[in-house]
Amino acid sequence: MNLSIYGDSDKQTLDDIAVSIYSLERNEYRIVRQEELGDDEQYSLILMTSKVIAPIMKGHLSADLLEMYVSLYPGINMKGNFEPGKVEEYIKNFGVPEHLLNKEAINEACKLSNLSYILKDVTVARGIPPVNGEKAVIERMFASPDAVGKIRRMSSKNTVDYKSIKSFIIVSENELLLRRTPPTKGIPGKNVKNEIIPSTPGEDKVIEIGEGVTVNKEQTEFRAKHNGHVIFSNNCISVLPVLSIDSDVDLRVGNVTFEGTVHVSGNVLSGFTVIGENVVVDGIVENANISAKETVTVKTGRKGTDKGVIKAGGDITLGYCENGEVYSGGTIEIQKYCYNATVFGEKIITSSSDSVISGGYLRAFSEIRTANLGSNVTNNMTVYVGVSHTLEEKAKEIMTEIENISTSLQKISEIIKKIDIVNTDAMADPKLRRILDTSMFFKRRLPVLQKKHEELLQQSIHPDPKIIVENEAKAGVRIKIFNYQLVLRNN
Repeated sequence: MNLSIYGDSDKQTLDDIAVSIYSLERNEYRIVRQEELGDDEQYSLILMTSKVIAPIMKGHLSADLLEMYVSLYPGINMKGNFEPGKVEEYIKNFGVPEHLLNKEAINEACKLSNLSYILKDVTVARGIPPVNGEKAVIERMFASPDAVGKIRRMSSKNTVDYKSIKSFIIVSENELLLRRTPPTKGIPGKNVKNEIIPSTPGEDKVIEIGEGVTVNKEQTEFRAKHNGHVIFSNNCISVLPVLSIDSDVDLRVGNVTFEGTVHVSGNVLSGFTVIGENVVVDGIVENANISAKETVTVKTGRKGTDKGVIKAGGDITLGYCENGEVYSGGTIEIQKYCYNATVFGEKIITSSSDSVISGGYLRAFSEIRTANLGSNVTNNMTVYVGVSHTLEEKAKEIMTEIENISTSLQKISEIIKKIDIVNTDAMADPKLRRILDTSMFFKRRLPVLQKKHEELLQQSIHPDPKIIVENEAKAGVRIKIFNYQLVLRNN
């Protein structure tokens, strides 16, 4: 009598079955490749025993209880093996209900077993896996800002079209900003014991609504309440009011002051002033004054003589900068070149591979980075890092207040010396009482200011300032780090 495994088999598996399942001695069987029997890809168990061994059935559940497996081992030296009904009853003893049985697989397995095939791990029942919920999806409907600009492909090299830079996104009233698809709950499953397998609900994403945004009842559509500048950060969306000037800032427009973002499509001509929360100029800033609480972006660049100041509490981005003064409480990015300008920022960087900083006075807290520093005609150029000009200015302001308070206390002291404050009539004078109260206030405030001044001075010193020149630094450049300086003698 011969037995074979239905499907792929190997010698070791058959050997294990003979010993561990049928409990045969080594002299009661042998395993041969079926090439002797006409099939060289399978092995057969040749039985050489007179023992009568009844059919053996073994079953087990998968670890996740989603599948039931049965192995059928035909009887030895006897007729008849497995009947589908008995196999089904055996499976039900594992707690599997009849409606989950794969009766077609059971019937087929019984037929093959009766043809002397061993069947291992036949899937006879299968549960329904749960379908977990899908997480919420947030679609941004407005365009992304393009802080670098569009690259134009040229035959010799790539150039950057700085006029295409979009650091701010302008939206219109009722414009759809975000579309939110809510999460789904998922669909529960059932294991082979007909027990419920709960599904995991999809993760939700909550959008925080800031200024200038409306949302529908279902919180699926977020729209602009008015024209403005959209900001989307940390899942919070806002639309800030924007003053759009679709021309140059000139005599027809006059000076501009606006508590919001100012967007100038043209140029800002010499002698004019633009003040806003954020200021964006698509064209050129000539000898004009630009001031912003937050950011300034001049897409084309700053051009003129030494007149005119650009100042921002936050970052400043310029296409190029010629002459003038630039002061930033954050990072100053000059995308092409900077010539003969006074530039103060927490960090100063240029962003093109052939950028140049030449001439002028540049001061940064943490870092100055450029491709090329200086030129063959550089004169009187200084780059200085290590001390924050913004914190230093705040320290100076506090020191001025300290000096004023000290002067006032000295004057108050001289006044009090001339008054007999022990005299009760003198103490009843409201002017004297105000002087004494002022003196007490100044005395309490003075140590607070002195401590703050010391803290600012400490904070204004950067622990690791850098000047990074990616290509070449020219002779004549004065480099200053903290109080140490070096004038380059050679390129």
